[in-house]
Amino acid sequence: MASYLPILVFTLVSIGFLVVTLLAARLLRHRGSPTTNLDPYECGNEPETFAHDHRFSIRYYLIADRQEMRIQRLAERFAPNVGLLATARVGGQTLRTAAFRTQKVSV
Repeated sequence: MASYLPILVFTLVSIGFLVVTLLAARLLRHRGSPTTNLDPYECGNEPETFAHDHRFSIRYYLIADRQEMRIQRLAERFAPNVGLLATARVGGQTLRTAAFRTQKVSV
């Protein structure tokens, strides 16, 4: 039982440190007025709508994904040896492997 005493002391010291730290943070924190939290952020203009009132259709996300793929293809075309794709040279060809595809590009 005496061999467990250091573990017990360490556990009690750790819990005590946690409690003291949380209490000190609660006592020393800044208490802003509740009216400050309701004011518009920075600009001073009243917001026209609530941010979560507007829902985007699935078409918005599909077009955004398509545009991202086009930009990625252009980046691969104009900077073939730069990027996050793994590259390997085999017999004069550059093989690129991405997440779900393998491309062969002649050099």
